[in-house]
Amino acid sequence: MPSLSLLTACFWAFNFSVFASPLAIDVPADLLTQLNTSLTTLSAHSPPDGSPDFFITVGPAPGPGQGPAAPFLQKPRMLYCILTIMSGIALTDWKLPMPTVGGARRCAFYPRLTTTITAVGQQPMERREVLWGLASCMDLMLKHNKFHPMRVQLYLRSRNLGSITFTNTDPPVKAEDNSYFHGDDETIAAPSISDGDNDDGTSSKNASDITSSLSAAPRYFYDFHGVELDGYDILMGTMGAVVQAAELPPHIPIRQFIGSWQQRLGSRYRCFQIWMTISDPSVLSKSRLLDGMIKSVFEMLDRADRRELKMLARIDGLPVWQGGFAQTPEPDVVSKTGR
Repeated sequence: MPSLSLLTACFWAFNFSVFASPLAIDVPADLLTQLNTSLTTLSAHSPPDGSPDFFITVGPAPGPGQGPAAPFLQKPRMLYCILTIMSGIALTDWKLPMPTVGGARRCAFYPRLTTTITAVGQQPMERREVLWGLASCMDLMLKHNKFHPMRVQLYLRSRNLGSITFTNTDPPVKAEDNSYFHGDDETIAAPSISDGDNDDGTSSKNASDITSSLSAAPRYFYDFHGVELDGYDILMGTMGAVVQAAELPPHIPIRQFIGSWQQRLGSRYRCFQIWMTISDPSVLSKSRLLDGMIKSVFEMLDRADRRELKMLARIDGLPVWQGGFAQTPEPDVVSKTGR
C-alpha cells in the first residue's frame, strides 16, 4: 500500500486540476499535514477481508432441481448490491452482533440476487465478521472470475461463525451480460436523496447554523475528471473503504478519511476513497460518509463514467464536505503480488 503522503499528494494533484471548475472550493493550506498526521493509524486497520485468523471455505449453494445453478450475469450490479448491504451493516459499532441473522437480504438494483446471513447456534456473528465475510466472497469471485451461487462458511480461529449464502433466480443464458447500469433495459432509480433548497450560489447560513441541522439532507454535485479507472477497481476499492469506515465511532464528526482495499501483501485494486470536511465544525458523520461513498459508485455505474470523481456536498447552499475516488498510483511501493 502506498504511503498516505503519496496517496494524498496524488489525490490533490487530481483535485487541483479541476479547481477551475464550478465545483472549486478553497482547501486549508495545512490540510495535507493534518491528513498525514491524523491518518497514520490507517495501516493498523485490519484488511477488508479479515484479520489473519479469519478465513472462509466455499461450497455450492442449494438450488432448485438437480442441474447447476445459473451464474450471476451482471457482476457490477451484484458487487454494488453487496456494497449497499455492507454499508448498512457498517453504520453502527462494528463489534455489535447482527440483529437479524438468518434474514434474506435483497437489493432493488439486482433483485435476482438473494444474500442470506446465518449464524451457528445461538451465538450471533459480529458485524465486522459479516463484513469480512462479504468482502472475502466478492474478492474471491472476482479473483477467479466465478460469479456463481455459493454458500460460504466463516471461521475465526477455527471456530465456525456461520454462513453467507448467495442464491440466484437468473435464467441460464449463453453469454454473460457484464454491462454497467447505463444503457440497461431495466429502470434503475438513484439512491433517495433530498436536494433541499435550490442552489443559487448564495447562502445566509454559516457552519454553526448547519451544525444544528444534522438531519438536513445534502445536495451532491459531481465532477468526473482525469484518469479513467478500472470499474472493478472502483467497486472493490470502495468496498475496502466501507469496511475501514465501519471501524469509526458512529456519532463522532469526521474531519477527514482515506480508505481503500488494503491487504497484507498489497492490493490489486487501484482505487481509494478520500473525504474531508469543509465546514468547521464538521457535520460529516459516519452515515454521511458511507452514503457519499455508495453514491459515488452509483454515479460511476449510472453514467458509465469511470474517471476520477470529485463530489461536493451542500446543505442549504453552503459547502459542507467534499470527497470522491481517485486512482492509487502505480508505484514501486504498491505490491503487485495478490494474496
